[in-house]
Amino acid sequence: MESVSSKLSMQESAGKSEQYDSWGGHMNKYSVYRVAGLMFMLVAGDSAFAGVCPSTVGLGPFGGGGTGNATDCNFTIIFNTNGSIGTTFGPQTTYDSLDDALIGVVNNSGHTISSFNLSGRGVFTFDGDGVNGYTGVTNTATGLSSQAFYNYNGSVLGTDQYGGADAYFTNVFIGLGYLGQNSSGTVNFKNAILGNGGTDYFALENPININAPPQVGTVPEPASVALLGIGLLGLMAGLRRHRRFG
Repeated sequence: MESVSSKLSMQESAGKSEQYDSWGGHMNKYSVYRVAGLMFMLVAGDSAFAGVCPSTVGLGPFGGGGTGNATDCNFTIIFNTNGSIGTTFGPQTTYDSLDDALIGVVNNSGHTISSFNLSGRGVFTFDGDGVNGYTGVTNTATGLSSQAFYNYNGSVLGTDQYGGADAYFTNVFIGLGYLGQNSSGTVNFKNAILGNGGTDYFALENPININAPPQVGTVPEPASVALLGIGLLGLMAGLRRHRRFG
């Protein structure tokens, strides 16, 4: 008859064996789940936002540029539920094998997004060879960009060619790169991007620099601006009443 101490010793040894086996030669069901989850994360890291941007591989340029080489977005901007903004890099840094970048947008914020601010070295120095010349997509926001961009001989450059299906650009400042200045502007979408996984894309000048990617900032939605205005009016009314009845 086994003693109580020997039974406890056997149970303890079995427990240690199971713990060892979970990372050793025989994995238990919990370790299988851990490994499966790790594999999913590794695979999803590169493909979670696949298909947001069109491919430009093999298509001829329109208005200059090189041979298309992008299989997906060169840079993806993700608006998260908690209000944070994330970014991921694509398999290539350009869509034309030269100097232009294809930017994807994924909206998981829970509300629509119609615009946001963007800044970076040379990102708005458009020179006419936009992504629409590779994809053949017609930009429904044609003519809405507030700035006209000209080259050295005075001809208007094809800003609308960078908007994809419905993007346009306003408040653009062209920084002098040799002085260390960034270009900045507002990217707008004629059709607001839906808040539960909605996507869109557009293009910018210059390859994506992994060490210094474009910086993204939000633009207040009209409803937020309206609420701010109402709050300021209320504050002013309160101050007037306080002064009057002091």
